[in-house]
Amino acid sequence: MYKEGKCSCGEVEFYLKEKPLFVQACHCSLCQRTTGSAFNIISVIESKNVVIEKGKNDITTFEFKGGSRCLYDIYTCKNCGTGLWGKPRVSLKEILYVRSGTLLDAQDIKPLAHIFVQNKVDWLTLPTDVPHFECMYDMEKTWPKESLKRFTEI
Repeated sequence: MYKEGKCSCGEVEFYLKEKPLFVQACHCSLCQRTTGSAFNIISVIESKNVVIEKGKNDITTFEFKGGSRCLYDIYTCKNCGTGLWGKPRVSLKEILYVRSGTLLDAQDIKPLAHIFVQNKVDWLTLPTDVPHFECMYDMEKTWPKESLKRFTEI
């Protein structure tokens, strides 16, 4: 087990079996609105590596059009409303975008890229050692090689 996570009320508990493929901070206005914050930290991981331990029947979904204009299914706890993860509908791969704030120990979960910075709040200064993109990045140029290899094996 890599990391445990849960919703705010504790009715849904899950864990990640592996380290995420990639971690990104999304600054799109929709992520700002749905998180109530300046950005959303997203851990991209294979669906098979997210295991629900408790509360499977307490998870509900809704359709969401992200900053990329792509449709996602957003999974939330139906009791407390915590957003747990999203699943892009356009991907042929079985991946999830786990909201890193739901992980119990997320101190070492750091973005490897900042996306949709065209919508970044003015008061936030981005780190100079992490790439940032006005919209989205080129996966082949941005993801680590070991993550690209895992991604091709999905």
